[in-house]
Amino acid sequence: MSLKKIKRNNQKRIKKNLEKDMKQKMHMFDKLGEECLACKEKFDKTDGTMVSSWNVVVREDEDKVNLYCPNCWEFAQKIVKEVFNEQPSAKSDVLVEEQ
Repeated sequence: MSLKKIKRNNQKRIKKNLEKDMKQKMHMFDKLGEECLACKEKFDKTDGTMVSSWNVVVREDEDKVNLYCPNCWEFAQKIVKEVFNEQPSAKSDVLVEEQ
């Protein structure tokens, strides 16, 4: 098989995979909600500032798309940071250290 043919086949495969991925992403976009999952604030898909400032969490394994307003997202991030900062270091849980 020639190098050109291998290259062409690889390009076809890549293009096919990209098209499949794009189709899957568009399917998930249809599942985008109309409000924040936490506070129920309305989301306008046509408002550019909302589209760029809100956070979308895609859970492909659950076939679910979660939408969060900036206030709820910031609050959740703050809580997560606080919880992880209060956790003891994983190093203290190790009974035997490697040498």
